[in-house]
Amino acid sequence: MKALSRAHLLELGVTHVTEDGDVYVNDSLRKPSIIIGKHKYGQDRKYLAIHFIDKSTKKATIQKYKTKDGTVKKSPSWSYRVEMIPLARLMLAWFNGSIASNMDADHIDGNPMNNNLENLQPLSRKANLSKRALTHSQITKTYKQVQRMVESQ
Repeated sequence: MKALSRAHLLELGVTHVTEDGDVYVNDSLRKPSIIIGKHKYGQDRKYLAIHFIDKSTKKATIQKYKTKDGTVKKSPSWSYRVEMIPLARLMLAWFNGSIASNMDADHIDGNPMNNNLENLQPLSRKANLSKRALTHSQITKTYKQVQRMVESQ
């Protein structure tokens, strides 16, 4: 992820952030969206993120859609650049001044939905991934469960 600073958040219109994770953009509360991060080999992970739409990047696009009779039609429309910032990174950048590109926002209790400031800490990517790694006993337990499922079929 790219580096994030409080100055950049101010440019995006963030006016206030509470320690409980409430984000105010242009003095109105912005609700975070739940994002599901898909992983090829691991478990899908949910996290909260705030979306910022840059209206100055208006770009003409063509959208295709199907009508009831099955014909495909084209419709002109507009698209904008959308910047999605995970709530945990946003909070660390706001309260610490910035967060470097090589740092992750780590949830101390392991719950990515708990974005309270006391539950967040900046951590290197390598250290954060090692926290997520399975132990030998967890791998063995999962392997045995899969073996039992295969044998029962």
